[in-house]
Amino acid sequence: MQVEKKKAQVGIEYLALLAIVLIVILPIAYYAYLNIIVNGDVAQAQTAVSRIVDAANFVSAQGPGATTQVQIILPNSYDANKSFLNNTLLNIHLDVSGGKDVLGFAEQKLLGSLPASSGVYYLTVSARNGYVYISGGTGLDVNPLLVSVNTQPVNTSTTLSETIVYTNLDQAYPLTVQSTLNWPYSTGVLVSFNDPSDSLFNLNPETSRNVVLNVNITPAAYGTYTGSIVANASNGDVRTVNIIIVVANTTCNICQTCPSGVTCNATNIVISTFKDSGYTIPKYAFNPMSNIIVTSVDWPVNYSLNLTVQNSSGNIPGFPIVILTNSTGGFQTTIAASSLTAGSYTVIVNDSNANVQRTASFNVVNC
Repeated sequence: MQVEKKKAQVGIEYLALLAIVLIVILPIAYYAYLNIIVNGDVAQAQTAVSRIVDAANFVSAQGPGATTQVQIILPNSYDANKSFLNNTLLNIHLDVSGGKDVLGFAEQKLLGSLPASSGVYYLTVSARNGYVYISGGTGLDVNPLLVSVNTQPVNTSTTLSETIVYTNLDQAYPLTVQSTLNWPYSTGVLVSFNDPSDSLFNLNPETSRNVVLNVNITPAAYGTYTGSIVANASNGDVRTVNIIIVVANTTCNICQTCPSGVTCNATNIVISTFKDSGYTIPKYAFNPMSNIIVTSVDWPVNYSLNLTVQNSSGNIPGFPIVILTNSTGGFQTTIAASSLTAGSYTVIVNDSNANVQRTASFNVVNC
């Protein structure tokens, strides 16, 4: 009986000791856990502030018209209602530990908006006269920002069409958009708006408009033609759509019959990767050929991307490769068609950090 009492007493003492230990340890562990979360959120906010300020200073140094994109991650504790731009000050507020402000100061005045919630964002940062404009996803979106058309020379006038989607991301305010088509050619390849009213139109909140470009290719036209569309929105957003039209020649009388008076030589094709996979248009590369040029825009600046080329059997030898974007968030690289056998191929560009993937496809035809 005495032994059982001692065992019971030991058990009670053990439970009491365990309770005391838990009372001491659990709050410490809880606060340590909270501290890890807070520190992680603060680190993400500091990185976001640093990237925005660096981008603002970069375009400011380039002068009015310079534009770049920057990728940021805003943590779950981000409070959009208490975050703001004020003169040269950028303030990102976090709802942690009673509230914390992460600050950054740019060299020029900052105008525009910050994202409305936490998440991964690509912000457009543009230099204007006397200030830098930041678009936080509540403004004009244009997709794609690169129109690339590849075709062969024609014997009769041919018209192709390309669609650009303009979207007002704002939930409350309409936008007026003025689009200026800069196309310096009067012969060879002509580009125009299918609907003349597409040069000036209104976009209600959270609505889109399809703008169709007519690309008219005249007989005997060949070579590379470049131009752009500059879209100015009433909120100050500016979007530039680059246009590349390539009329590619192939070896005469093997892959095609060239127009009269045209000397056919192997040349380049251009394929492009877009944010929206719906814009992927198959291109044709003829072997032998100089190069297949892969281009892409609308990425963060000076950013590492993975590029691979695949066919039905998997990756092509020598891929994937790492591509670094330039100061405008784009890149260009080349693939030798002579190194590929006839068949269908897919180019995949992957931003592993943000889980963004863009693709383009092309076919290789032996001449």
